Amino acid sequence: MLESSAQGLQLLQGLQALNEFHFLRPWWLIAILPAIILTWLLFRSRQQAGRWQTVIAPDLLPFLLDGKESQQKHQRLVWSLIFWSLASLAMAGPSWTKIPLPIHKQQSPLVILLDLSPSMLAEDLKPNRLTRARLKLTDLLSKRSEGTTALIAYANDAHIVTPLTDDTATIISLIPSLHPNIMPSAGSRPVAALQKGLEIILQAGHQGGDLLLISDGITDGDVDAMTELVQGIGGFRLSVLALGSEAGAPIPLETGGFVKNRKGDIVIAQRSSKLLRKLARENDGQYVVLSADDSDLNALTAGLDNAPDTETLRLQRTFDTWQDNGFWLVLISLPIILAAFRRNLIALFIIAPVLLYSESSTAFEWADLDWTGLDWAELWQTADQRGQRAFGAGDTESAEEYFQNPKWKGASAYRNDNYDDASKAFGQDPSPTGQYNLGNSLAKTGQLEQAIAAYSEALAAEPHYEDATFNKRLVEELLKQEKQNQDQNQEQGKDGSKSDSDKQSSDDQNQDESEQEDSEEESPQQKDSQQKDKDNSEEESSDNESDKKSPEPDTEQQDPQNP
Repeated sequence: MLESSAQGLQLLQGLQALNEFHFLRPWWLIAILPAIILTWLLFRSRQQAGRWQTVIAPDLLPFLLDGKESQQKHQRLVWSLIFWSLASLAMAGPSWTKIPLPIHKQQSPLVILLDLSPSMLAEDLKPNRLTRARLKLTDLLSKRSEGTTALIAYANDAHIVTPLTDDTATIISLIPSLHPNIMPSAGSRPVAALQKGLEIILQAGHQGGDLLLISDGITDGDVDAMTELVQGIGGFRLSVLALGSEAGAPIPLETGGFVKNRKGDIVIAQRSSKLLRKLARENDGQYVVLSADDSDLNALTAGLDNAPDTETLRLQRTFDTWQDNGFWLVLISLPIILAAFRRNLIALFIIAPVLLYSESSTAFEWADLDWTGLDWAELWQTADQRGQRAFGAGDTESAEEYFQNPKWKGASAYRNDNYDDASKAFGQDPSPTGQYNLGNSLAKTGQLEQAIAAYSEALAAEPHYEDATFNKRLVEELLKQEKQNQDQNQEQGKDGSKSDSDKQSSDDQNQDESEQEDSEEESPQQKDSQQKDKDNSEEESSDNESDKKSPEPDTEQQDPQNP
């Protein structure tokens, strides 16, 4: 009884497998058509050979027809057709069983700190800053497909809207209700929000994560306190999405009018760009200004996706996938493949095309390696990979020698104060970032007019490039001051060259010596003023240029950012 039940179960499983039999890549079955055509031609050739037996005497057939050679050719064709058919069936992917696959989900945490202070109601962004922030936050959560997210709203105190969760739809449903009116008291304390955000991540068992501050401004004290918190724990990054404008706007009241200070003057809420940028730079984050398109979100999500030491969680859920059983047909074809090696058919039809397909080959540069203290990992690295490794280690001089990519080479040269080579490298990059970097390099070498032209090229491609606008205005002022100083020197030279022809030669000589002494007394002052102006320009350009995030080398080639 048990044996009959087992046989019935096996029969049922066999019928089920036959029911589920299908091809994963059925288009490969078309490749069998040439095999069928060749089989038909072979059958016809055999029929034609058989007709001679009807007209030739049997005693003469062995002398007129070479039966052995014909039979060998037919056997080779038959085996070739069998191999061809088996290979086509294997490539079609026959399948009749499913295999379970576990799901691994990324667990990188992100805590969003949303500013709900009254300044977020300013209307320099239409309809106001808060509405634009809520819309942008909704788009960000919609783009975030993996990882966990938490939302904290803060004013004078911080409150957790949602803890860490992968249900972004729930967070999105709560965003429209966020308004300064729901906060117990008005104010702006981002430090309290940051403390709660760090506590949420650590309590969830993570050793690090990302935090995103969405705000229009902070104070110097906030920058110092928040930086001390992040760096004191380690493993966290703090990015900033800045709102508002540099000019600012008044803060409207519900009863009408605008917020005023104690003196009765209307308060203008401005975006504190320098402090927000400093906060992001000192905490390994990104500083992004809210834009009308998705460029700000693309920059933020790219940074969040590249989080180091990202954790993954193996879920209990599994998705079944069909198993490709074509490998069994490949195993059956192995004897035919071994037989084909005797006549070099494999080398002729498989290996040779692969070798010919290679479009280029790179010679190994043994001479470029330093054999003293050789790191054997460098044997398999390209020049750009070795440059990225040196750049990441702070050896920018070696990185400049290694790099072939002009963007990275220019960044290394700029770090080495080799501005001429940096200008040559950045000159090969026509993008707005490349032209901005070219302008900075030219300004460092004193080529102010060329630097202005480079900034103009960057602004023509990207009109809202704030750093390029700032540096261009700065260099234009410096160039104007230099021209004014040159004009003053020329006028003084003309006045000094006038002499009285009625005076004696000794008086002329004394007058010339006096004028020369006056010129020598004025020249250092002029030089000092010019040098101070130039130093101030270089410091402003350097400060502005340092606000950009330095390019971090990666084994996957990415577009480097500003130097």
